Amino acid sequence: VQKIVPENYRSSVKAVFDQTLQGHERANYELTLMDKNGAHLNVLLNSTAQRDNSGHIIGVVGIGQDVTELYKIQREQVSKASDLSRLIATANAPILGTDRGGRINEWNQMAEQITGYERADVLGVDLVQKIVPENYQSSVKAVFDQTLQGHETANYELTLMDKNGAYLNILLNSTAQRDNSGHIIGVVGIGQDVTELNRTRKEFEKKLILAANHDDLTDLPNRRYFYDYLQKQLTEDKGADEIGTLLFLDLDRFKLVNDSLGHSVGDQLLKIVSQRLLASVRKEDLVCRLGGDEFVVLLPFESITSTQAAEQAKKIATKIIGALSQPIHVEEHILCADGSIGICYFTTTDSVEEIVKRSDNAMYLAKGDASTHIAFYTDAIHQDLMHQMEVLKGIDEGLVEGQFFMCYQPQFNHLQELIGVEALIRWQHPRLGLLTPDQFIGLAEQYHRINEIGAWVIESVFSQVAQWIQGGISLPKVAINISPVQLLDENFIEIVDSLAQQYRINPEGVVFEITESANIEHFDLIKKVLTSLQFRGYRFSLDDFGTGYASMTHFKRLPFSQVKIDQSFTADIVDNEDSLAIVEVVL
Repeated sequence: VQKIVPENYRSSVKAVFDQTLQGHERANYELTLMDKNGAHLNVLLNSTAQRDNSGHIIGVVGIGQDVTELYKIQREQVSKASDLSRLIATANAPILGTDRGGRINEWNQMAEQITGYERADVLGVDLVQKIVPENYQSSVKAVFDQTLQGHETANYELTLMDKNGAYLNILLNSTAQRDNSGHIIGVVGIGQDVTELNRTRKEFEKKLILAANHDDLTDLPNRRYFYDYLQKQLTEDKGADEIGTLLFLDLDRFKLVNDSLGHSVGDQLLKIVSQRLLASVRKEDLVCRLGGDEFVVLLPFESITSTQAAEQAKKIATKIIGALSQPIHVEEHILCADGSIGICYFTTTDSVEEIVKRSDNAMYLAKGDASTHIAFYTDAIHQDLMHQMEVLKGIDEGLVEGQFFMCYQPQFNHLQELIGVEALIRWQHPRLGLLTPDQFIGLAEQYHRINEIGAWVIESVFSQVAQWIQGGISLPKVAINISPVQLLDENFIEIVDSLAQQYRINPEGVVFEITESANIEHFDLIKKVLTSLQFRGYRFSLDDFGTGYASMTHFKRLPFSQVKIDQSFTADIVDNEDSLAIVEVVL
């Protein structure tokens, strides 16, 4: 406005832009600008609000048509009445006129050019009946009748049909035609062919709508489209027995890919996931990306029983999990895109927000199901999630109020000699009672709270070891359980070094235990951290070997000094030959 709008027009232009920023579109607004040389330009502008993927207004975008020449012609028409006939005939704009009965009495060369009708073909012909489409005739006649009463019409969009039946859009400024006595004898109008402008504007509007409802990365419909679509489905008249189903998918450990390999690799992974999703569902199912690593699959309403709906949803979800579990090659990396799927049924009595919430809740429960990674929403799930929320909310309070404490389990060799202790965390929750690690560590890892707990554990153990040494008690080693997530923290080595220096801990007496079931395949990303700690003297143990997905190849690749075979193999070693064989192989 300050740069290229003349001063006396600025306030009105700013007012129009402010209205557009409030979501009001403006059509055919006359905008006066100044060119670089200070000359005034007239632009006919159609403006609309520009929105981001969430639908929030972030600016104004407009598409315009230079009508400077049109307005120049209008001014010349007034100032050069003597040359009117020549001007009408040769004007670079369609000019037409009718008598009081609506019969054409003026038709210039440009009108001939854009409509294909020669002047001789239309003179004396009823304009409305001849070249105005039937569904526009009443409104056009009303405008012409107003003009015959002396009311000028500015920038009226007149729809005509050319000789081939194609529609034309003419922006018309009309005025009453008078005789020498001042009596109104007809209507004369000068226009601008805005057919191409309107076509471009409509295409642009379509692109804006597509952008607002489309995920650029995956080519899938986005969150906004999904919410609008589901809302429409819920408001349509459905049978009382019709059931809809929503599958909510979240990729496991996707943040790890982004943090370790970069967002470019993560984006490519999401594209491949989207393709596999589309290949796993039926043509009538809707797949959308809600954002990040969250996707939904909407199964249409059907007149089926809840049992049939469950079987159908389970079949599709299982197919999706199977497709995503296949290796994914991105650049030089071989990745997996394991996902968890929550499923809920709904009817037209449910709201969009409630449907999404239920499936989302079920999805979080599915993350704890190592066998299928699929869970259906039930009231019990809701109660379980409420319990999880209370656990998560209590972590900060637990660390500050001293609710966490350490237990130390002695470790003996085959000669019953004490060879060390293992530090085990416990949580005396004020409302939930005594919690063991399996009741809160997994949640802490999932919701990125494990680093705080892990740092507290290391300091607590180092502090206890220092007290033992001061009291004359010397242990060969102390084992501390750590999460692979901690090893991804760029400050982990610094934290260990700082605490070891503070409590004067000898690294050779510390063994960090890492659970095998915690996706050992990602340990290659943290090999540098383990090697650096090993150089300082720390040792590492592979915990619960046999319960996860590790192999001896992984074990050899990382600096583990020992392996702890899971008790599921050792508990029945006397009676189960398979368990005995596995243990013998490992040993």
